[in-house]
Amino acid sequence: MESSDCTVLEQVFRESFPDEWGIKVLQALDYAYKETNEYVRSPRFGLSEARDTRSHNVRGIFENQLRIISNQYPGISAESRFNKKKSYFHTWVKSGSLYLTASSVHKPSDKPRPGVFRDIYLNQSNGQLELFETRENLRENDYIYALLLYGPSQAYIPSFVRVAFPGRNWSKKYIESIDLLKKYPGIIHQVAPIEEMQEPSIEKLPEETIPQPQKPGIRRLPKQAGGQRE
Repeated sequence: MESSDCTVLEQVFRESFPDEWGIKVLQALDYAYKETNEYVRSPRFGLSEARDTRSHNVRGIFENQLRIISNQYPGISAESRFNKKKSYFHTWVKSGSLYLTASSVHKPSDKPRPGVFRDIYLNQSNGQLELFETRENLRENDYIYALLLYGPSQAYIPSFVRVAFPGRNWSKKYIESIDLLKKYPGIIHQVAPIEEMQEPSIEKLPEETIPQPQKPGIRRLPKQAGGQRE
């Protein structure tokens, strides 16, 4: 696609992050899913516990790799930051006039769960280019906030990876979304799903039947004739 065919937001993304960065990000996400698949299949987890920990493992591996990859490129910086309550970290990436954070969602059209730090980043952006008609309208001190969306985290492989631009006040639809799997095809291979993890089954023994105790019988004496026993 030629630059003249790009939308303003896609042009900003292309100027901020080189193709090599995008390819390495997909490779890192693929690695995060594969490592998680192996980890949660170990005997240390039951099926329910594996499901609970899967998304945390994918996120932890991927965001660490995202920082390592991003900091290898001049002009791109990445760091771990606390949320507002200082109870959770997130990865913040900056390149040029574009800032982004990563979030796992169930569907590519979904918004991430509410987070004060995301609200701050969005509110600090200058209209998310909603009021800009061309790239040249973006001033030196303006920046745009984007989300690196992937998921679902409960799957064995990611079915989507997108850079999405939220609207002001988290409007219902994203202003624009760039499909990285389409932009960089063949990086994440669609493979046959791993066999389902199953809880060890406990053989159920047939219920033991306990016979009811017999009630003591009453022995009837033979009838007496004329008061005399026979």
